[in-house]
Amino acid sequence: MQVATPLSGKITEIRSTLTTTEVKVRQVKKGDTLIVLSVMKMETAVLGPHDGVIERVGKGLRVGVIINEGMLVCVVMPVETNRLW
Repeated sequence: MQVATPLSGKITEIRSTLTTTEVKVRQVKKGDTLIVLSVMKMETAVLGPHDGVIERVGKGLRVGVIINEGMLVCVVMPVETNRLW
């Protein structure tokens, strides 16, 4: 599932799993903050939609960059969880 920005704004914070390249498995849980955008002194967090593994990260994501609405933050592939265990 693709995670996109809900609005245009300046990136003020990026989760470490989106920036580190050494980690082979980059996991995210539902509701985890991926990035924080600042728009007119108001901050908006882009959250993980479900539990999964980050397959791909959008290009040019770094603190201080202004991004437009609908730009790709990352692609999260769902991980199946067994509720019986």
